[in-house]
Amino acid sequence: MRYLLFEDFQIINDDASFVVGRVQPRTGREGPYRVFASVTGYIEVATVHSLEECVTALANYYEKNPPRWASISAGWYEKETLYSNLRVEQDQGGRWRVYRDGFPLLGGGGEPAGFSKLQEGQRVADMHLLDNYPNSKPAIDDGFWWLVDPKSTGDYFPRMSRSELDPSL
Repeated sequence: MRYLLFEDFQIINDDASFVVGRVQPRTGREGPYRVFASVTGYIEVATVHSLEECVTALANYYEKNPPRWASISAGWYEKETLYSNLRVEQDQGGRWRVYRDGFPLLGGGGEPAGFSKLQEGQRVADMHLLDNYPNSKPAIDDGFWWLVDPKSTGDYFPRMSRSELDPSL
């Protein structure tokens, strides 16, 4: 993962174009600088003396405090990550559905995947968190993939031959 510090003092995860922190100078534009993590709330994580130290301080904080699953309400769990929001929620039939940034995890026939246990849904969501992000490992070939925004420019869909897409060929 690559972090970038911008002139407006935002720190982003460059692989996901996602703001993960902020820097606030204590006295004008010169140091010392307060470093804030913004993924799991707005938390001050360090005070450093130079801008060069800001990104390292934030990366160290996230390494020691990785995002965790949290119960939002009965049947609804979320995990804010350095890439996106993961959500696992229980449907009316008792199955657990998995989402990344509001888009469902799909299974075998292209239908939303359902899991009998919460922990199974969370495990699969964690395994597929980085699917199709730049500089990430190739997606796991276990029959699950994310439905994503079709306006996206990324190559998010699983590779299929024409005959798989249209069995009459």
